[in-house]
Amino acid sequence: MKSLINPLTKKPITQIEFNLKNTLVNGQAFNWINKDVTYNKEFRGILGKNVVDFKVNENNEVMYKEIPENSKIEEIINDYLQLNVDLVKLTVEWSEKDNYYAKVKEQLKGVRILRQFPFECMISFICSQNNNIPRITKILKSLRQNFGEEIYREKLEDGSEEIYYSFPSVASLRKATEQNLRDLGLGYRANYIVSAVQLLEEKGGEEYLHKLRQLKDSHEKREALLEFKGIGNKVADCISLFSLDAKDLIPVDTHVFQIYNRVYKKNKNKDKKMTKDQYSEIENFFKDLYGDYAGWAHQAIFAAELVSFQSEINSNENSSVKKTKSSKLQEEKEQEKEQTTEEQKIISKSKISEQTSSEKNKRNQNKKIK
Repeated sequence: MKSLINPLTKKPITQIEFNLKNTLVNGQAFNWINKDVTYNKEFRGILGKNVVDFKVNENNEVMYKEIPENSKIEEIINDYLQLNVDLVKLTVEWSEKDNYYAKVKEQLKGVRILRQFPFECMISFICSQNNNIPRITKILKSLRQNFGEEIYREKLEDGSEEIYYSFPSVASLRKATEQNLRDLGLGYRANYIVSAVQLLEEKGGEEYLHKLRQLKDSHEKREALLEFKGIGNKVADCISLFSLDAKDLIPVDTHVFQIYNRVYKKNKNKDKKMTKDQYSEIENFFKDLYGDYAGWAHQAIFAAELVSFQSEINSNENSSVKKTKSSKLQEEKEQEKEQTTEEQKIISKSKISEQTSSEKNKRNQNKKIK
């Protein structure tokens, strides 16, 4: 494996600058697998047409290997991890401004914002709505298997094979019907995907999303994404932050809303439901607090709320950011319940529509008979 080199210092990257677990599986991307769940020192993912392995050596330095070999892979990785951004410098600045961030940072170091492929990021976050990370990962893997291109076959010890696929192109996913996608477990999101792909194709395909990257105003990027069915403010902000260079945007979801009320406003019992005005209020609050890279700082405090990161947070018994695992599990159960309820509503509406249509047809047939 090769050392991952910091383009700014020309020295090997360590986990203070890029922590594998804290960055790759914190809810901003869903194409990475933890191959070392005990120590979190080895991850595998798919970047474009390559399978990429990251591994931490005995010196806490990050190593990488790509399959198949690609002479441009270092450039692709540097761009994906945005290694031109001095994260260590930024964390010092944020810690001086915010005691809460300083405490979170001690347990969750090296959280980078990934600069993902825009189309993959767009589809991923449409799939993320009312969903959890393991299920999103499973759905996206199914999309790869059914509509992507095979890039690597790995023979396993038991004699079976693990096949890796690239993410589907716009043209490939355009062939998918809503029923195809429902069969893969997307539920009501299937309609959003079909609609989004169709509109994106009309606007020029992936090239349109790359043009959005060039816009200077992050809110213009958000507004452009809001034209797509199934994309609201939070999803638009996620896509913009994680793939369109909108480094100052703050995707305000339930976790961020609760942090804002609990930590910064000391408002534990009020405002349980977020309004549109509160979304803007929270966004502006964090922008004023953290500055141009507010979206980067936000991702660390967001990760601190995830169940999968509670071991890091709870390792500091005196930390005021400690939160019980049971409360977070309850939140995820409520999220799944909300997801199921939403899907049941849509299925119910569909059945009512079908029933109404059937009744109309029967009445028309009776009229003809008379």
